[in-house]
Amino acid sequence: MEEEVQTIKKDIAEIKEAVKEVSTVVNDMRVLLAGNYITKQDFDDYKKGTENSRRWWSGFGIALAGAFAAVVNVLWSH
Repeated sequence: MEEEVQTIKKDIAEIKEAVKEVSTVVNDMRVLLAGNYITKQDFDDYKKGTENSRRWWSGFGIALAGAFAAVVNVLWSH
């Protein structure tokens, strides 16, 4: 009976040690996730930047098409 109690105590000690290791890993993962967390402000800034870029390229495309149409119009009228 005493031998079984000692075996159970050893098993419990091993389980406690394993739980500590798992807890350490989980805490490390939380730190990594917190480090990679993107704030709402960062995301809003990114969206605003991509929207501005898209608008710039759209304006550039329209201006280029207008310039091309003007050149064609000038060449066509001669």
